[in-house]
Amino acid sequence: MGALRRAFEVYGGKWHMNEELIKAIEDSKTEVPTNLTWAEEEVGLWKSWTYSPKKNRYYFDDIGNESLTELWSDEFLRQAEDERV
Repeated sequence: MGALRRAFEVYGGKWHMNEELIKAIEDSKTEVPTNLTWAEEEVGLWKSWTYSPKKNRYYFDDIGNESLTELWSDEFLRQAEDERV
């Protein structure tokens, strides 16, 4: 409840959003999604795509992984490699 009280301020019995929350909402509207993960139940594989804003490039994992943990591990390694370049 403390975080909620910090996010909103009460004036005259009405709730008003503070500037920090308004900025966070506006920033989220312009944020570009950088990845998505889904499961294909027919084949039992996790698949995903990621986007590199630095390279302006999409990477698709259309082969898939048997576990979500393996998929995320591959994604984190790819992101780390992208940051080094």
